[in-house]
Amino acid sequence: MMDPFDIKIEDLLPHRNRMLLVDEILEIDDKTAVTSASGSAADGALFMVFFGLGTLPAVLTAGILSHWIARLSKLPQVRRGAGFFVIILAVLTLFVSSSTDHAHYFHFFHRH
Repeated sequence: MMDPFDIKIEDLLPHRNRMLLVDEILEIDDKTAVTSASGSAADGALFMVFFGLGTLPAVLTAGILSHWIARLSKLPQVRRGAGFFVIILAVLTLFVSSSTDHAHYFHFFHRH
């Protein structure tokens, strides 16, 4: 077991300032760590509210777009185009994976 006083929290976690929710390492070994943290329910609730407000536009957009894409996917032209796109991606994947020289792949798409 390692001495928890020899380890800085900042070396283990990428978070800083208010995002660093761990105050002290109490015990640590190769697989686990026991830590103490300070915080309040109000801080946690406030964080969750702002997180929800920050993700709300993306969630609403995803919901609206999924409905629109579901209707669009019923069109025969879109289905045919999607199938063609998948075939093109498959051919490109085979082309790239069969070549061990990835520089050749790069030059294939970036000809001048």
